[in-house]
Amino acid sequence: MTLLRPDINMKLLLLILALGVVFCQAEEEKNPGWADEKKFGGYQNASKSLQRYARSTYYLTNATYNNDTVWGNNFNCLFMAPNKDSAKNESVQVTITYRNGENRTWLKSNETLTAINMYNYKMKNAIKFQTHGASVKTFNDALVYTDGEYCNIFYTTNGSSDGKQQGGYELWMAEKKVNQIPRLCELLFTALTEGMSRHIIWTRSCDSNP
Repeated sequence: MTLLRPDINMKLLLLILALGVVFCQAEEEKNPGWADEKKFGGYQNASKSLQRYARSTYYLTNATYNNDTVWGNNFNCLFMAPNKDSAKNESVQVTITYRNGENRTWLKSNETLTAINMYNYKMKNAIKFQTHGASVKTFNDALVYTDGEYCNIFYTTNGSSDGKQQGGYELWMAEKKVNQIPRLCELLFTALTEGMSRHIIWTRSCDSNP
């Protein structure tokens, strides 16, 4: 599918996404407004995003939640680096490094990322995160938007540390732009998360990474 031109059509996309969020909040049983392969599939190719994950380090800069069954309570300074390039099989081995709470110690989670289908899409529009170790946990994140280079916005139904399920949005940035988030990505994330809690996960103070 051909991407829309980044001019008026992008402004229209922003408006539609914002309206889709409002509709989704009113009709929770239906798919989110952005889960429309015909309209937005050109911005939601998870296989291509996965290939970029196999080559680059990505940082979770913002999210609508900061408690997680894997990353712990008040997680912060989280980034993901590839271990082994296996994107040809639509899966990538990564190490996710982070801190949580008042803990200044860096923690790690080795995980496998795999491109999958969600919301009845024909193409792969989501990524499955599966932890390694004795207690395997799996989370499916739908790709809401990618600029095809630096920015990825995901929607996840994550398991919080209290055992409850809650939907949340994540903004991931490639290392090259982690401190210079493109304006469009910021606008889209803001529109999608209207009325939700927002947490800054990565800041310049995190730069003393391991």
